[in-house]
Amino acid sequence: MIVKQNMVTESEIICKHQGMSVMEMNYHLRVTGAQERSLQKTELSSSPPPPAAAVVVAGEVRVDAISSRFESVRVLGFLDAFGLWKNLFFLVLVLVDWILLVYFVVVSFVDFSYVLSLRDLAEDCVFPGFACNIRCTWILMHLRIRLTCFGFFFFFFFFFSVFFSDAIQDAVIDSPTAKFVPNIRSGSHTDIGQRRSMEDEHIRIDDLSAHLGSDFKCLMPSAFYGVFDGHGGPEAAAYIKRNAMRLFFQDCDFPQTSEIDSVFLDELENSHRKAFLLADLALADEASVSSSCGTTALTVLLLGRHLLVANAGDCRAVLCRKGVALNMSQDHRPTYLPERRRVEELGGYFDDGYLNGHLSVTRALGDWDLKFPLGSSSPLIAEPDVQQVLLTEDDEFLIIGCDGIWDVMSSQYAVSLVRRELRRHDDPQQCARDLVREALRLNTSDNLTVIVICFSSPSRVFDPSSRQRPRLRACSLPEETLSRLQSLLN
Repeated sequence: MIVKQNMVTESEIICKHQGMSVMEMNYHLRVTGAQERSLQKTELSSSPPPPAAAVVVAGEVRVDAISSRFESVRVLGFLDAFGLWKNLFFLVLVLVDWILLVYFVVVSFVDFSYVLSLRDLAEDCVFPGFACNIRCTWILMHLRIRLTCFGFFFFFFFFFSVFFSDAIQDAVIDSPTAKFVPNIRSGSHTDIGQRRSMEDEHIRIDDLSAHLGSDFKCLMPSAFYGVFDGHGGPEAAAYIKRNAMRLFFQDCDFPQTSEIDSVFLDELENSHRKAFLLADLALADEASVSSSCGTTALTVLLLGRHLLVANAGDCRAVLCRKGVALNMSQDHRPTYLPERRRVEELGGYFDDGYLNGHLSVTRALGDWDLKFPLGSSSPLIAEPDVQQVLLTEDDEFLIIGCDGIWDVMSSQYAVSLVRRELRRHDDPQQCARDLVREALRLNTSDNLTVIVICFSSPSRVFDPSSRQRPRLRACSLPEETLSRLQSLLN
């Protein structure tokens, strides 16, 4: 349609006479047509909008854009405490000192070699070596000056290094990130889905210290979660759930300490790996579990701000950081090339996407009819992938679930849905229920189990203003005016 100037002018005159804008008039015509009716306030769809989607409501455009995944790396308290110019000064100082160090070493070595050659030459000179001695004395004097300057710059560098390092440590201790303590709350939901039987199991412990009692000494908030997706029957997943506390905190030599440092974190990761392998061996010895029965496993351990995720199979853990989904686990499936390569190198094969024609995952607990005898490498293994992360105020919640959830929705889709619902009602239990319902709506064919774990305080996550919707104003126009505007728009 070609809009002429007189058409626009006439529309503006009509709208001005009626006391409304052209946008309001256009919106009213498109919604009501030739009939007058009140505008009802409608709820948005239950499905979260795709990233960077624009939603138009009453002539206003709201863009829900997802922030970039490539966030800047934060050095704890460094830039916030000193400012950018002091950091640049420190970096320039380090660079200058290293350049001077290399210069002094190279030039001094060359001069010293030159002095030795001159002295050897002086012995064969016709003159008593007077000129050579003068040259040697001059070079040695400059050598002493360089060494003095080198010592000065080395002291200067050492002093500022100690000063800045102490200040950085103080900044780390006093920074908001270091003071952040997660407020742990969780909710879970399960559904049998379209299967005839339920083979999923899960564990949800928000207060691990209270659950374990005196056997577990931890002065900070602690929690433990796990999801187990059984196959070939529910026995393997049920066994792991019943014996989880013994397997993960008693038999595996779980480290005990009052301080969390790098040594403790390494021991913690090793104990979790050992727990998975012990659980695998326990299933081999358990008479109630068939050798064709197995389970995938994903566990989450929270110790203050320290988050540890261990996974063997196709369950998934997804962290929400400022609205962006970050996968904390890797699906161990044939489509994952490193896993496919590892299986094939050990003599395994894939038939229509199934390991040795039977299993859709490459790592699992149990399934001993597909594993080689003890002591030999098997294509199907129980060793988990372990990831650790230090939580900050930007980390809002974690979603862990079995593959029935992730078969029909992406990690970002689930994070967007949960984040929106948390801002409405701040209930992780309801969010877990909403995730399961959404997966059922998307026609998932598997059992469903999901746990939503919140880290942020309710006051930070809950945003009552998000409930507000723009009010739409209804207006009435004479039929003659409506017909004239409709003809202009058409």
